Amino acid sequence: MPKPPGKDKAKCFAGVYSSATAVREGAYDAAASFRSPTGCTNATPGERDFLAWCQEERVSFPSSHITVLSSTGRALVASRAIKMGEIVVEVPDDAVLMADNCSIRDILEEEGMCKPADDEILEVQGLIIAVMYEKSLGTQSRWAPYLNLIPDDMTHMPLYWKRRELRELRGTAAFDKMMGKVQYPADAPTQVPLLWSEVVEPFIHEHPKLRLPTGKAGYDLYRWATCAVASYSFILGDDKYQAMVPVWDLLNHITGQVNVRLYHCARRHVLQMIATRDISQGEELVNNYGELSNAELLRGYGFVEAHNVNNHVQVPLGFVVRAATNVLQKNVAAEAGTAATGVGARAAGASAAVGAGHGLPSKPGPGVLRDRMSARLRLARRCGLLPPHRVFKVFACRAPPAIMTALIHVLLASDSEISTLRSAAHRAGMMAVAADQCTGRASRSKGIARSRNERGCQAAMQARTAAVVAAAMDSSDTALKRVGLVYDDVVQRMLGRYSCDVSEDKQLLAAIGRHASVPARMHAAVLARMPEKEALLSLRDSISTVRSLRKSLHSASGLQCNGPEIGGRIAVQVAASKPGIDCMITSLSGERNGDKDAPDESRFAAAQFTFGFKV
Repeated sequence: MPKPPGKDKAKCFAGVYSSATAVREGAYDAAASFRSPTGCTNATPGERDFLAWCQEERVSFPSSHITVLSSTGRALVASRAIKMGEIVVEVPDDAVLMADNCSIRDILEEEGMCKPADDEILEVQGLIIAVMYEKSLGTQSRWAPYLNLIPDDMTHMPLYWKRRELRELRGTAAFDKMMGKVQYPADAPTQVPLLWSEVVEPFIHEHPKLRLPTGKAGYDLYRWATCAVASYSFILGDDKYQAMVPVWDLLNHITGQVNVRLYHCARRHVLQMIATRDISQGEELVNNYGELSNAELLRGYGFVEAHNVNNHVQVPLGFVVRAATNVLQKNVAAEAGTAATGVGARAAGASAAVGAGHGLPSKPGPGVLRDRMSARLRLARRCGLLPPHRVFKVFACRAPPAIMTALIHVLLASDSEISTLRSAAHRAGMMAVAADQCTGRASRSKGIARSRNERGCQAAMQARTAAVVAAAMDSSDTALKRVGLVYDDVVQRMLGRYSCDVSEDKQLLAAIGRHASVPARMHAAVLARMPEKEALLSLRDSISTVRSLRKSLHSASGLQCNGPEIGGRIAVQVAASKPGIDCMITSLSGERNGDKDAPDESRFAAAQFTFGFKV
């Protein structure tokens, strides 16, 4: 391990060193009025050794220093004024810690835990085992000073919460993901005891020469490494290499206050953070972990925010399908009952309008309904109506996602309506491909290199989505009322999963405001679950009328009515976007950062960098 450099040398290379250095008077602190009840890292022993290691590994952040702030805990703060476009952090590619470059790379590769693994979950476990091994080496590890800077105490993470404390999160996205029920079962922390017993502990027994601990000591190390990877790792590039990146992980997340972006310089083989605006002396450098709700922040990083505009509730696709099935069953039963009682023609006509042509027997069995829903889901997938990771994000005070409303319309549609929808979607897709081929020839003449097939598939998908959304817009009031019934069922099912209602949460927050003694984990749980309930109640209000449902199809986020004209109608174009916490990266101009590199061709070839795990 290198010797610590002299004080002046350390200051010159990696920034002014001092954990206790106070932020200068007048420093910018966007979160001064709130400190998360959990998850704020304080000063960590070993910062001087870490700075010496940074010098040895050519990791630099000369315009900033490590300190501890009252609102966000340990942070990176500007030591001087920083101009927009200035490089504030630089980390060589070979200084990051991955399963592919750790001390036991060959063993992990032999076990299929390096990229590309047969299962994504093995890649994640490969990095966790790499962190475990490097940590167990102590000072003999190349990354020892860096790993020592990561707190040993990870009890702010829900993975360390007691069972009764975890019950306070029941119903939230954090709880579902930790249990491995929805979205990315490979993510950490999820199913930790199961993965320990079935993947990691057998690995340790098969490789005794590594001298990794077993039993309780081994599980404790595994749990710590899981939390470290969950809250400190990055996913690099289109190839999605999971990596621990020194210094990058020192930056905190404050919603709406990001002032840096991530970039990979292929020519120099370095990862950089670049200022996106002028940063004042003493101001905290803030990264963007993604548009994450409090539940997601708590699960992945162990903290929450007092005012988070990204709070939302995640509605699993299965809930929507079950609610639609339930409404369909009730409609069929109502029609059968009406026919049996010999109600007048007028009532019978109204009943027929509700479910005419559904093509189902009066008492459809589970298999019939299951086959029907499967067929409609296949059409929905072809039309781009299935949400990323099989969950819909619903925000308070916003219209529900248009594709969610359109999907419900498809699930409830009669056989004749499905036939019409399928034909309209097919025509729209063919027209979009034909139009794109024409524009593609012009694009290629301008030197724009893009796969013709990929472009055509995307255009066809967007056009099919547009056609189905347009059909939902034009559907009858009766059909939209049935869509509203499905939404009501979904809201009721979702609210029923929580341990208490929103009024109780508000009373708890009021008690906390009066300085009542409330455990920190309870406080964090309330701030994670209450916004989800508010989003559900807002959803119920927003679909209370047919008019509001039609409006949601026009104004839902992520859809732009500026597409090509299809069949006399302006098609709704779906804005191309990546799910999860991806942050799109574009190079600053050469004038700003002095870097005129060609597009990245290395293994970190990055259209995007992602902080932490996909969530």
